[in-house]
Amino acid sequence: MKRKRTIKVFCFTAILMCALVPSLWISMNIPDEMTTADVQEQTILKEEVQMEKIQIVIGQKTYNVSLYDNKTTKSLKNMLPMTVSMGELNGNEKYTYLSQSMPTAQVYPGQIHTGDLMLYGSDCLVLFYEDFATSYGYTPLGKVDDPSGLAEAVGGGAVEVTFQMGVE
Repeated sequence: MKRKRTIKVFCFTAILMCALVPSLWISMNIPDEMTTADVQEQTILKEEVQMEKIQIVIGQKTYNVSLYDNKTTKSLKNMLPMTVSMGELNGNEKYTYLSQSMPTAQVYPGQIHTGDLMLYGSDCLVLFYEDFATSYGYTPLGKVDDPSGLAEAVGGGAVEVTFQMGVE
């Protein structure tokens, strides 16, 4: 008799748990795991609300760049205007080492997009002119508003690039 009652209680508990657990799980509202790219995208979306702009001049072409609001871009703006020779690397980026280190807030974007302006380490300014996947970490500085023709403008070797204020 006691065994039948134990089985009934067990069955009733099991049925109740099967009915309630999914409801409890849903109501807990546990957020999904976020990737580094998701975190960066959310950060970038927040930063795009009020973005200051600079210009990049390459030969006869001028590109407007929307800067993210962070300590690194503030440090970069204090260096402007500046004209630098940017070297070629990997057929997708131009880089130059700056005369001083800047603050960093490194992220691992996973994907680089044409027109991304980033800092590698604390003193290497990088302008990407091709899309590609990456496992490297960078501090995002900004993005070229319209990067069409950027690859052609920077060419295949070293190129002189001027970074300046002046975009309202």
